Amino acid sequence: MAETVFVITHRRSGTHWTLDAVRHNFSLVSKNFIVLERILRRHKQHLTLCQFQRRLDEEPGIVLVKTHTPPDLAPFRADKRTDRFIRDLLSESKVIYVYRDGRDVLVSLYFYMKHYDEAIQQTSFSDVKRRPVAGEPNRVQYWKSHVQGWLAQPRELISIAYEDL
Repeated sequence: MAETVFVITHRRSGTHWTLDAVRHNFSLVSKNFIVLERILRRHKQHLTLCQFQRRLDEEPGIVLVKTHTPPDLAPFRADKRTDRFIRDLLSESKVIYVYRDGRDVLVSLYFYMKHYDEAIQQTSFSDVKRRPVAGEPNRVQYWKSHVQGWLAQPRELISIAYEDL
């Protein structure tokens, strides 16, 4: 199996900044990255597990895997094979977790979503941040659970504050 490094963040927390910094400063790292969420059937560029594994194996150097998944890996739990694959891959990988001040995350996310979601264009920031998300009562709680959950992982990971980048 290819050597992998996960770059994990909540959306709008410096994901691509981190990917670019790693790719441009470490010669052994592949110039490409793979999006973990592509394994999900609902992803518009879906990859089967076999295709995803092949991408990992064919990529030269250390492979970066990007994800915004929550620490419980909930989006992947529906399929036992996928869940096991991801848990095994994570256990064998190095993990970089980047977190950002929640206020900045939510403002950035709101304006980003306004570009592609007509419903958001007609909704106030205050209403958007109060909407339930992925089993959490609101976006603020989802952000908090994401950050606290990943930082509390029993496994070793490198955590970086966006503001320190």
